[in-house]
Amino acid sequence: MQIAKGTVLSALLIVLVAIEGLAYAGVQSEYDELNRESATLRILYTELDASYHLLNTSYLSLALEYAALRGDYDSLQNQYADLYEGYALLEADSAALESRYADLSQSYAQLEADHEDLSNLYSGLSKDLEIEQTLNIGNSLESYYDLVRDEEGFMGRWYGDQRDVDFCARLALHDLGRNSWPSLENRFYEDVEKHSYEMAREKMDAVIEFAEANRYDSATEKIKKILRFLSDHIQYELEVNNVYLAPTETLGFRSGDCDDFATLGAALFEAAGVDAAIGLFRNQYNDYHSMVLVHINGLEGYGYWKFDDLTDKGLGEGRWIVIEPQYTIENQGDDWIQQWELLYAAPID
Repeated sequence: MQIAKGTVLSALLIVLVAIEGLAYAGVQSEYDELNRESATLRILYTELDASYHLLNTSYLSLALEYAALRGDYDSLQNQYADLYEGYALLEADSAALESRYADLSQSYAQLEADHEDLSNLYSGLSKDLEIEQTLNIGNSLESYYDLVRDEEGFMGRWYGDQRDVDFCARLALHDLGRNSWPSLENRFYEDVEKHSYEMAREKMDAVIEFAEANRYDSATEKIKKILRFLSDHIQYELEVNNVYLAPTETLGFRSGDCDDFATLGAALFEAAGVDAAIGLFRNQYNDYHSMVLVHINGLEGYGYWKFDDLTDKGLGEGRWIVIEPQYTIENQGDDWIQQWELLYAAPID
């Protein structure tokens, strides 16, 4: 059977059209998809472009900050180098300063020690000046004692018996505030308008204060302090012509011989509350010497020489200890004292 040539061509054309339509539809679909992707990419591009501009702006800002930080860093580096160099110099200066500080500390310590020594010296000198001014005896009081010695027959002489110790005891009692010579005292008061025994007692009380012999000290402690005061402030001096000095005279002169030491020591012990007496002694060479006797049982912790009964010498019952007023308490047990025989004694009462 024969098919017409036109029919075949028509059919072929239809097939071709159909194929082309299908191809077009596929291409159109791909185009549409590509168009959609292109729109999406454009949106992403826009977003990325905006992000790029933001990042670029941030980058430029960071670049500027970096440049500034770099400049600061370089400046800090230079400052650090200068500082390190300065530190090295400072470290050297510090070592020198430490050495100077050590020297200065040593000098300060020495200065502090010198200051303390100077302060102690000043205190000692101030006290010595106060003692000197307090114990200074004026002409009025001194003339009174000259009058007493003349009246009693002791102007430049001694008897070597009981009269000597009795006179010394009366001098001690006068300076402790007793009116021992009333008629002479009246003459003194008329001229001076003061009582000589009150003037003397004030000086004795001042010495007890200077010696720091406190009211509640033991008898031994009081004796120790008074003997130390005598050792520090009174020196032994010979007399060309014997004169029995009152305690305030010995204090005012800052010196005396053995009977003056004994009279002063006995008066001070009594003023401090220690029962005392003045003794006249003699040794095997017929030398005479005056010392003090105190009515106590012993010297706590110190050596001493004693008499267990001196009632035959007019003293109270019980033990009487010999005190050499020219010695400190540590030397009261010295064998030198043992050589002396007691001849006469007079209590300060």
